[in-house]
Amino acid sequence: MQILPDHAAVASALPDDPYVRWGVPPTLPAPAIEHEGAVATLRVRHRLGQVRRSAFLLGDGAGMPALVEHVLGTGVLRQWGASGISVPAEHGHLLDAHGIEPGGRWDWMWVTTPVASSPRTTSPERLGLDAVISLDDTRDAPEIAELSQRWSPTAEGEPGSGYSTSWRGVRAGALEGRPHQGELVAVGASQPFTDEVPHLAGIVTRGDLRGQGLGRLVTESLTLTEVQRSGVCTLGMYSDNDAARRLYHSIGYATAYAWDSRRWEDPTAG
Repeated sequence: MQILPDHAAVASALPDDPYVRWGVPPTLPAPAIEHEGAVATLRVRHRLGQVRRSAFLLGDGAGMPALVEHVLGTGVLRQWGASGISVPAEHGHLLDAHGIEPGGRWDWMWVTTPVASSPRTTSPERLGLDAVISLDDTRDAPEIAELSQRWSPTAEGEPGSGYSTSWRGVRAGALEGRPHQGELVAVGASQPFTDEVPHLAGIVTRGDLRGQGLGRLVTESLTLTEVQRSGVCTLGMYSDNDAARRLYHSIGYATAYAWDSRRWEDPTAG
């Protein structure tokens, strides 16, 4: 096992890894650990007044089984104060072997050259990107929350919390040429994944209007804005949502990792 003291060392161990470039913060919260092409890092997430610390094991090297064994068997997670662990989904069986209960599977994606298929302006035949409006995290929070709770209660936009730095949406009036009128029918947000890297979240479309391209409009609008601002945009999606995956890939997003994320409880605690 080799200790990697900083981001440069992690990038050297896993060159050209998009998650290392955009998902691992420039300043590591703890030294990473490398073994035969696999790297264990600590991710610290500050959200809604809570601090969540999780181990993320990266790479596709032959050292993954031994690295999992090391992280779980030598007190690394305890030292890191971690309450979760994520491994590439193909290595989920390694967590099963340690009796760690199944959690959630999700894909982490990134894009630097998005391809927008939506027209810039609305026509009688099709809504354009001009149908997407900016929303306010405070003023519009109750309406965003109502839409999200009804149609996608697991969405993580967290309206009203201040965590989302940008909201976009489509109102029902847009279907009749009045984009600022009517109830919200689709929304999405951008949040910080690391300090400088935007991450889309909370993308929700009203159930009876799904399949009409509203989610695409919101996603393309946010993506184009964030790539222009930061040079990259990232997002996460539940791995069993094939329709969402096709949508994001068509915009230019690429899947860097399909994660198997699980809660971890210190067996020595208590």
